[in-house]
Amino acid sequence: MNYNKTRINDNTDAGKRVLCQLKETGMSCFGCCGNSFTNEKAVMRGIHKNSVLLKHMIKKHKSDFGKIFSDMKKNYHHLRECGICYSLINLRDLPGIEKFFKIFPKKLVEKDRIFGCPMHPILNNGKEIRKCEIWHECKSYHIFKKWSRKKQDKFIDFLKKKIKKEKLSIYQYSVGLDTGKFISEFLKAQKQ
Repeated sequence: MNYNKTRINDNTDAGKRVLCQLKETGMSCFGCCGNSFTNEKAVMRGIHKNSVLLKHMIKKHKSDFGKIFSDMKKNYHHLRECGICYSLINLRDLPGIEKFFKIFPKKLVEKDRIFGCPMHPILNNGKEIRKCEIWHECKSYHIFKKWSRKKQDKFIDFLKKKIKKEKLSIYQYSVGLDTGKFISEFLKAQKQ
């Protein structure tokens, strides 16, 4: 299942909203961190395995993230059977995550609502160190980044209401953004 993703051509910077890591929604999106997800249970199990693998690599490389990332790029550049990238982890398991609590509020990290790649520019001072086979912007982000701040705020409010009303899991949230389902619903509601 390919969702017509386009390759990222710009770096993350502090002034730009990153749709996959919006504090306002209370959870992160990992839709672009995979392809053809099998099912929620398998994907969440895969993320847990990735987090365990990262902890093992931290011990192996004595917390030298340069070596860890190099090892991850070299040995884990493909997708798990469930469709997610080997680099996708629960950021709660990332050593030193507390220095990112301005980006990811502590309460959300502790509630297992924040997932991502430790090689993502948002965690590396804007530096791109990923070597993704699935490196792209989803349809939602492609549209979202072109909107005015006011329209982005309206979409974020739409997402917050949807998350609360439908009690979306992080998996459902990610798939809904990645497939463009939520952006389509929002645009349709705007026309009415």
